[in-house]
This record gives sequence, structure tokens and C-alpha cells, in this order.
Amino acid sequence: MKPDSHGNSIAAWTGVVVILLGSVLIGCGVAFGRHALDIAGVVACAVGAGSANILSRAGFGAPHLQPPPRASIGESRRRSSSS
Repeated sequence: MKPDSHGNSIAAWTGVVVILLGSVLIGCGVAFGRHALDIAGVVACAVGAGSANILSRAGFGAPHLQPPPRASIGESRRRSSSS
């Protein structure tokens, strides 16, 4: 996986797909006036967010990259004057 994966992982896509299906259920519930679909959609969205979090903690998420260490202001001045 590239270092700049932008969240392309199993955890992220699982969360996105389940939340998208939940959103469709909510939309259908609003359009057809069925409260059961609304509730099912909200539950699906919560399950999608939870499953993405659990999968990410289990190691299926994008890697957490550490930014390169930054030099302090004085250190960068010393480097430029010594060259």
C-alpha cells in the first residue's frame, strides 16, 4: 500500500458501504413514510461506523504514518551557515 493511501483500506470501505446502505434506507423511509426503515437506516449507519472502527483497530485500516521530524529553528540556521 502506498504511504499516501488516503484511507483506502478494508476498514474504510466497509464503513463507507454500510453507511451508504443505511443512508439509502433512511431515504426510502422518508420517501415512503415508513419509520421502520428510518430506524433500520440509523442502526445500519451506527453499525457501519462501529465496524470501521473495530476493523481499523484490528489492523485492517490504513497505516498511521509518522511525519518526518522537523528541525528546530536554531538547528536549521546552523545547518545553513555551516555549508
